[in-house]
Amino acid sequence: MRAGVQSRVLVVILAAIGCEADRTRAGFTGPLELPNVVGSYVASTFRVERPGSVTNLLRAPDTRLNLQLLPDGTTRGQLKITSDPEFTTKQALVGQWHLSPGRVLKLDLTAETFLEEIEFRVRPDGLAGEWIGVSARILVELRKVA
Repeated sequence: MRAGVQSRVLVVILAAIGCEADRTRAGFTGPLELPNVVGSYVASTFRVERPGSVTNLLRAPDTRLNLQLLPDGTTRGQLKITSDPEFTTKQALVGQWHLSPGRVLKLDLTAETFLEEIEFRVRPDGLAGEWIGVSARILVELRKVA
């Protein structure tokens, strides 16, 4: 093998080793393939953080965040927040979902919500992400239930 070809092969091998280390740290130990994210999710963490305060939206009985990722790449679900004046909303979560090879899930919804701005990381037990605005940060963890 020529020196130029050898260096390119070495770079590819080192990159693969680095990706494997990242996958192991993230809790994935199986073969390198896209995870099956199709299913139903409910919010297990849903809070708003502002300077000096944290509001756990799940403590409010009227707050709801559930999401279905369907096999055809579409979504169904509901987002309902009435306990936080800045983020009060009631939206159907209808649209599409996209999964990148880097295990990042993005939503493209018909209703405009902060959820479209979140890059959800795929975890073994569900999805997790955050939205950062000018005056607040929203943390969302979705637990896969089916």
